[in-house]
Amino acid sequence: MELKKLIIIFFIFFTSQTYLSANTVYFLDTKTILNKSTAGKKAQDFLKNKLEQGSKNISNKEKDLLKEEKKNYRTKKSSFK
Repeated sequence: MELKKLIIIFFIFFTSQTYLSANTVYFLDTKTILNKSTAGKKAQDFLKNKLEQGSKNISNKEKDLLKEEKKNYRTKKSSFK
């Protein structure tokens, strides 16, 4: 009995799919959506801010590492004298 119900459900499911398919093809212009919609503009601003924060963090870490490297170089140089 269960197998019969399962077969009927699959038959109905697969035959109904052909009626639900569209005859025309639509394309979304994602560039327009991102540039002109309010949600797209907010997303771009959010990503831009994240990028700026990330690059600032990286440049700060780079400066700190360079300072530390110079400090270590000076201590090594003075220990060889």
